[in-house]
Amino acid sequence: MVLILKVLNNLSQVSLSHLINLESATVTTVASSLLPEKSSSRYEREYRDFKKLAAKEWCKWGNRRCSFGLHESIIGRFSPNSLWAKWSMLKSCLEIKESVQIRRFQKVIAFLKRKNERYIPRKAKVLSKEQVERFCWMLLELAKPKILTIFGIFGCCRCDELLSLAMNDVEDMGKYGIVTLRQTENLTTRRFIITDDGCSFQPCTFYRKYVNLWPPRTEHLRFFLTYRHGKCISLNAGHHTIGAVPKQIAKCLGLKEPELYTGHCFRRTGASMVVDAGGDILSLTPDL
Repeated sequence: MVLILKVLNNLSQVSLSHLINLESATVTTVASSLLPEKSSSRYEREYRDFKKLAAKEWCKWGNRRCSFGLHESIIGRFSPNSLWAKWSMLKSCLEIKESVQIRRFQKVIAFLKRKNERYIPRKAKVLSKEQVERFCWMLLELAKPKILTIFGIFGCCRCDELLSLAMNDVEDMGKYGIVTLRQTENLTTRRFIITDDGCSFQPCTFYRKYVNLWPPRTEHLRFFLTYRHGKCISLNAGHHTIGAVPKQIAKCLGLKEPELYTGHCFRRTGASMVVDAGGDILSLTPDL
């Protein structure tokens, strides 16, 4: 009888520990899902680095001086914008994983605000309409930089939006083409039109030439493929390839500081052209 009671006691302890471990794993999984899906790996990396630095300094999470000192130790390596981004990621991770409200640490926030004073961030440079047209006319044959430029500027697209564009996301309506962006920054579907009106280099014509160069069996490929020796091959264009196109344009046109023409150049150039043409940037903002 005593032996049976011992066995039952052991089984109850095992079941209880198993339930505790299962509940802990479930809570961890749910907590991880609360972070932004696209950049969750960056959040986790910042959280791990902060934990290592905290363990090295023998700090406690609830100590405001500790949090202030940790930010001060890395201040020389990052710009104010980067520090604000790190602070935001740490704030979310600590609130979710440690239940620590570091948003109440007013000294840290004041310190970051002081570092941000008189700071001028480096933004991607903008191409003018004349520069875009001159670049397109310089390329006598069809090239992938021209197609990326047309889509990027007409839709004010980010690199990720161009990268995720699929074959069936573009509809040829004859006089114009309708492009649907399904993976956007604000998780909403966005559409724009490519037309020859007001363009001297006929973007729709070059789009059709590009489509005719697609290899067979492209159902599972993205829209922008690798372009080599005058034809497309069954290999998707990468993120760095798309982001390097504005820099190639700047070098081709002989512009100063071509390294400042980053992948965000298409988005800023498209928005600038809308404003220069008399459009309202406030009405354009919700779609961007």
